[in-house]
Formats: sequence, structure tokens, C-alpha cells
Amino acid sequence: MDSEVSANSRLTVAAHALTWIGLYQRRGHEVATSEQIATSVNTNPVVIRRLLAELRKSEAVRGTLNTPKNSEDTSTEAPTGYRTV
Repeated sequence: MDSEVSANSRLTVAAHALTWIGLYQRRGHEVATSEQIATSVNTNPVVIRRLLAELRKSEAVRGTLNTPKNSEDTSTEAPTGYRTV
């Protein structure tokens, strides 16, 4: 039963995050940060980043990197913002 609750909770947070990102974009913002989304969901940004990592794998969202212009290696960096696909 615990795994069902956990899966249901993750689904609810994922739906909330995707909806929030979409509304945020409709208001003219390009990307949303995990901190902004976490505030809306009332959870820790790490929870959002882990969830959005799974959504990136399914290509439901795209992560954006905030890297210095002279930096070419972005392989180890985590996304700093998210947008819906």
C-alpha cells in the first residue's frame, strides 16, 4: 500500500508541476526553476528536480542550462530551469 501512496503522490506533484510550468510560460516567462515550482507545490526543490529528471527522460519537459559563455563542457551540470515541450 505504501508504494501506491508514493506513486499517487508523485503523480499529483508531477501534474501540478507540469501545469504550473505551462501557466508560468503563458505569462511570458521562458523557464521556471525548481525552487519556484517547489514553492508552489510546498515541497523541497530536490524533490522537484528528481521528479523533473524523470519527466525529462520521457521528453515531457526540457531542462535549460545556465552556463558561462566560454564553457563548453555541460555534461556534468544539472538543469537550472524547465519548460514544457
